Amino acid sequence: MKLKKNLNIKLVNVHTSNRILSFLAMMILFSQGIAQTWSLQQCIDTAQIHNKNLQISRNSMAITEQKQKEAKSNLIPKINVVGDYKYFMDLPYQLMPMSTFNPMAPEGQFKEAQFGVPHNMSASIQVAVPLYNPQIYGGIKATKIATEISKLQYKKTEEQVNFEISNLYYNVHKLP
Repeated sequence: MKLKKNLNIKLVNVHTSNRILSFLAMMILFSQGIAQTWSLQQCIDTAQIHNKNLQISRNSMAITEQKQKEAKSNLIPKINVVGDYKYFMDLPYQLMPMSTFNPMAPEGQFKEAQFGVPHNMSASIQVAVPLYNPQIYGGIKATKIATEISKLQYKKTEEQVNFEISNLYYNVHKLP
C-alpha cells in the first residue's frame, strides 16, 4: 500500500512540473514577441561600450602613452638651485702672540683674535642638459614599441568582440 502512494505522488509531481514548464515556455514565447529587435550595428556598439576586455585594453593604451611621455620628459634640462644661510652667534677666538700685532710687545703675552663673520651665505645653480644618454633613448624606443603593441592588442580585442557579436547575432537570426 505504501508503494502505491509513492507512485501516485511521483505522478502528481511530474504532472505539476509539466504545467510549470509549459507556463515558462509560453512566457518565453510571448516575451520574444514583445522584445525589441536590435540591428547588428547596435549590438556591436553596445558591446564595444560595455565590454570589460575592451575597457582594460583602453586603459593599458592610456598607461603606455603616459609612460612614453614620462620617458621623453627625461630629455628636458634639469635645473637644481641650492641656497644656504648660516648665522654664527659665537665666533671662535684664537690666541695669537702679541708680537704679531706689535713688534715691540714683550714675549709670552697673547691677545685674543676673532676671525670670520657671523653671517655666512652660499648659493649654487646647476643646469644639467642631457646631450646623449643611451638609456634615455633606449627607454623612449621601448615605450614607443610598447604603445604600438598595446594599440594592436586593442584592435585585436575589438575585432574579437565584433566577431563574437556578429557570430551570435547571425546564429540567433538563423533560428526559425
